[in-house]
Amino acid sequence: MGLAFNNFKEQVHLNKAVEKHVRGGSDSEESGESSGEEEEERSERASKKRQGQAWSRNAKKRPKVQYVVPEVGMAGADTVIATQKIVDMRGREAKVITNMKDAVAMPTDPGAEIKCPELVHNLRTLVDLSAVELQNMDRKIAWQKNNISNLLREKRRIEEQLDGEESAMERIEQIMQIVEKCKARLESSENPLTLDALARVFAVFQSKFPAEYEKYQLASLARHLVFPKLKEQAQQWEVLERPTWGIELMGAWRDLLVPRRRAPESDSDDDEGGEARADPFGHHAAIYHDMCSQVILPKMRSALTNQWNAYEPDKAVALVEAWKGVLPGPIHSTVLAQVIVPTLSAAVNRWDARGDMPPHTWLHPWLPMLRRELEELYPTLRMKLASALVQWHPQDASALHMLRPWQRVFQPVQW
Repeated sequence: MGLAFNNFKEQVHLNKAVEKHVRGGSDSEESGESSGEEEEERSERASKKRQGQAWSRNAKKRPKVQYVVPEVGMAGADTVIATQKIVDMRGREAKVITNMKDAVAMPTDPGAEIKCPELVHNLRTLVDLSAVELQNMDRKIAWQKNNISNLLREKRRIEEQLDGEESAMERIEQIMQIVEKCKARLESSENPLTLDALARVFAVFQSKFPAEYEKYQLASLARHLVFPKLKEQAQQWEVLERPTWGIELMGAWRDLLVPRRRAPESDSDDDEGGEARADPFGHHAAIYHDMCSQVILPKMRSALTNQWNAYEPDKAVALVEAWKGVLPGPIHSTVLAQVIVPTLSAAVNRWDARGDMPPHTWLHPWLPMLRRELEELYPTLRMKLASALVQWHPQDASALHMLRPWQRVFQPVQW
């Protein structure tokens, strides 16, 4: 039970009696001890009384403390404020300083023993954990910055792609509008579409829409827009009488469908100015090849087969030479191999030395173009010449005029 609980007073003599009974002590000893304790208590109370009286006497003689306020200190010139001494116990030896600034600037003893190692360990652990957390946050920030930059680049790329697609859609819509107008004019009788207008349309495609012209192969529109117009105009063409008709027109369409490119110097022999066709065997060249084979070749084949007389080579030679630079190589070779050579072969077979024209007059004009192909006709020609010389008389000079032109054509062994 706690002291002073309900004014409780501990009965010491009862506790003493119980303790004496337990220990088995005598009454004399108890009386002696009790008397001794009473004397000690009286002496203690007397000493406390004397101390209290001494404090009261000293308190009366203590001088009165005076406090100096700032106004008084400033007013009294003779007033001196005492400085406070500071004892620095941070090092191994105590130091007395009078200025707090010196205490702050003064380094502590580096060899002083570190107190509280557990606290230092915990602080170091917290510092290390904070450093690791800062590093993680730094890496996370760097990753987020990198991710943001990547997302911004992707955003710019997508925006550029969208802008490009929108621009492409607008360009395709413009092309579709042009094509629809061309179709409408083809079907209209009031304002029909001419070949010159179509040429300007394809020129616009190549100049304003070069990427779409190549990507979507807009040159194939010529099959539906240009071919019918060319066939319509070619129906009035008199091939042998007007051999140069259509050359300028077809040349313009060749330049539109198969544009030129700068060729290396070694390949500049065939085309003047060092230029060559950029697409000699590609899609555009195929369209131009089809144009010539469907429009020009049928008219030339029909005229050379049905209207041309092999003994009159001038018109046919002029026709073939005029179209040599305009027609594609395969078509030009086809005209020579499948039309000209068979016609000449038939003429050689039916030639009669007694009444027909000398063979050099209608065969030699073809030598620049058909020198190798004509060699197949020479055996038949020599046989006919030999049979004509059987009845030849030395006084007849016509044989000399017939044979002399072939001296440089035949081989020496054959001559």
